[in-house]
Amino acid sequence: MILRQVELLPYALPFRRPVRGETTRQGWLVALHDHQGRRGLGDAACWPGFGAGHAATAARLATLLPELSHASFADLAAVEAWAQLEAATTPEVACAVEVALLDLFAQRQGRSLAQLLAAHVDPALTPRDSVRLQVLVHDADQAAAACEAGVTCFKLKVSAADLDLPRARAIRAAIGPEATLRLDANGAWSTPAEALAELERFAELAPEWVEQPIPAGDLVAFAELRRQSPLPLALDEGLRASADLERALELAAADALVLKPTYLGGPLVALRLARRAHAAGVRVIATHALDSVVGRAAALALSACLPADEACGLAPALAADLGQLPAPLGGRQPLPTSPGQELGEPSLLVPAACGKKESP
Repeated sequence: MILRQVELLPYALPFRRPVRGETTRQGWLVALHDHQGRRGLGDAACWPGFGAGHAATAARLATLLPELSHASFADLAAVEAWAQLEAATTPEVACAVEVALLDLFAQRQGRSLAQLLAAHVDPALTPRDSVRLQVLVHDADQAAAACEAGVTCFKLKVSAADLDLPRARAIRAAIGPEATLRLDANGAWSTPAEALAELERFAELAPEWVEQPIPAGDLVAFAELRRQSPLPLALDEGLRASADLERALELAAADALVLKPTYLGGPLVALRLARRAHAAGVRVIATHALDSVVGRAAALALSACLPADEACGLAPALAADLGQLPAPLGGRQPLPTSPGQELGEPSLLVPAACGKKESP
């Protein structure tokens, strides 16, 4: 496949509610066009503390446009090889270009993104047609409403037990003992000793796991905390590159891993890492990186191919988006059935708010 044109489409979209003080999600769509008039889309969405960061990603995207214009990719092995090299320095760019190329190949072959991804990694792998959802809730009323909609897995952000434990108790009461509750501390407990005390207090709620109880950066400390913890632990921010996963498995650092293809360099490497972790007895879920629907579509395709049918973090974080996925049904997210990503009307994918198109 030879590319005909490359476009860079900046976007700024409002969050449903502020995230760490931010009210707007900014990023770039990478649009790749082939000679048959097809367009593949990928999302380069930066976030402080992850990946290469905004400045490095912007600089790389600017130099990438002329490099990719009229570039040739013979097959998905070539796509994966290119993305692996790029991910070493700018994983957001690697993911965006890989997803856009996967989108084009899927359209050319008449397959969905998930079907293409599965066939490349393992010809015997059949992706699920829907993925169980994990839904972030903030209070008991919201949790009860999600229960009514068929959701069975809930995520709650926590910090200090004296502030969040009463709220968590109310949510547990609203969803009932059979529902799955996951807690996410986002590294709020600064030391393993502090985290251990908080974990013991939250144990009464019987959460499935607690995500990132201590700050990222010290997998040895995380592994030691896991050995002492009364609750299973999951790594999220602590997985910033493929090497982190290998090190986590070596240390037996976590019971579960949260994979974001945006910051690992794309869904192909993320799926291979997921299968590696599953073979080692570690549970794996996928989630988006608060990016646009294009990033969520890639995370959904990855989720459909995971070794186990785990509840994944695929609910939208944005109040306005660039397209749409099928509506959730009974606590599950159906996959698109048309070739490629199939994100709704093409006009929605280039809103005026994106600003001027840039092309080589």
